[in-house]
Amino acid sequence: MPQPKKYLNSAARQRAYRERVKNGTVAGQQFPATTYIYALVDPRTGHERYIGQTRDPDRRYRQHLDTSAANAAVAAWIGDLASSNLKPSLRILDVIRDMRFYEFRYQLEQDYIHMAQLAGHYPLNHTGAETMPQGGVPCE
Repeated sequence: MPQPKKYLNSAARQRAYRERVKNGTVAGQQFPATTYIYALVDPRTGHERYIGQTRDPDRRYRQHLDTSAANAAVAAWIGDLASSNLKPSLRILDVIRDMRFYEFRYQLEQDYIHMAQLAGHYPLNHTGAETMPQGGVPCE
């Protein structure tokens, strides 16, 4: 009868752990799929108007285009684009493939929102009012 592997040193344990990570399991837990940080981009201005995260960018993009499933500000913006026969484009900003960074996905998403705000893009993740410059006009 085969004996279970015994790891006598930490280097062997680390190698075994890295192999399980590479295969997508640690302690029997399947890792989440690759996560994408993405932006919906206004085709008129090139500004990032919404930033989010998803495991399936194509499915999430279709959900955004169904304005009944979007938050009110995003739905209004997409509706405005549709009235001009336009659609937002989807831009992948970052990809999280490494499980060690998976827990930071929310912070990474917030960082991209903040960078878009600093660039003057005023993403609609919020109502837009609190991030709009004084006297500014939203791109909606």
